Order: sequence, then C-alpha cells, then structure tokens
Amino acid sequence: MTYAIGAAVGAYAMFGAARRYIAQLEEPPQVTVRRRWGQVRTATGAGVGAWRDYDRALSDSVR
Repeated sequence: MTYAIGAAVGAYAMFGAARRYIAQLEEPPQVTVRRRWGQVRTATGAGVGAWRDYDRALSDSVR
C-alpha cells in the first residue's frame, strides 16, 4: 500500500513538472512538431534529389 501511495505522489509530481515545462515553452509542442516535420520532409527530398543526381551522373560517366 505504501508503494502505491509513493507511486501516486511521484506521478502527480511528474505530471505537474511536465505541465510547468510545457507552459514555459515559447511555442506549443504541436507547432514545434509541425515545423520539425516540415524540415524532415525538406531534408529527405534534398537527399533523394542528391542521390538521383549522383546516380544519374555516375551512369552518364560510364557510357
């Protein structure tokens, strides 16, 4: 029983700390996730484009 009370108090403290941390952020987490996802998509597209250009240049040099 004592462990359950300790776990509940610990969970309450962690939840409160997480809420305070999120409240002090400059932008909401959803905005950050959307921005980062856009960066991932852009970087992935650039990587795929570079890979295709490299593959194309390599096949042209073999001819």
